[in-house]
Amino acid sequence: AALLSPELRKRVEIMAEHIARNGHEFERTVRQKNMNNPQFAFLYNGEGADYYHHVLAGFRGNGYGGVPGAGSGMQQAVGGEFAELLQRYKEPPALPLAHDLER
Repeated sequence: AALLSPELRKRVEIMAEHIARNGHEFERTVRQKNMNNPQFAFLYNGEGADYYHHVLAGFRGNGYGGVPGAGSGMQQAVGGEFAELLQRYKEPPALPLAHDLER
């Protein structure tokens, strides 16, 4: 992860958190919608894929709800920065589909 750009690391961490929270079906949908988007190459074993799998495993398997290894020292500071990012980049509200709108 040290060789990844800060922007890519943030994108990976935010996406992994959302996918861990919303499940495999959400991951499948994200993959389908971003198939040709180079910013999400980590979903297809591109740049950042190893880091993505590492962070996703941390969200899914560790009880602390942060970046894997964020348990002590410098890693806690990274976890704090990540928590700040999650506050800044909240998930957008779900909008009704066109057929659900009253006309």
